Amino acid sequence: MGWKAGKNCAITEDTGYVQYTDFKCADNAIAGIEFSRVLIADGYAKISGGMIIGNTGLNNDDKVLGTQKVWGIITPRTEGMTVENVKFYNFNF
Repeated sequence: MGWKAGKNCAITEDTGYVQYTDFKCADNAIAGIEFSRVLIADGYAKISGGMIIGNTGLNNDDKVLGTQKVWGIITPRTEGMTVENVKFYNFNF
């Protein structure tokens, strides 16, 4: 679970066999999850299940979430990543 991180809830750079399962993220300043590059074959780097909330509306005292665009998932610039069964809420900035 990642909540109100200054940037991303989770981030990977050069990713191998990494799987985020039932990950939960809310109120992050840039994105819920970000993958930069995937270095292995299809299907081994993945996000499976979970929930990403753009803005809960419960904790914007610092006004960060009201001033910029927030992404649910920033996918890698390489091929080979899978995203399945992830739910997205409140990305209506």
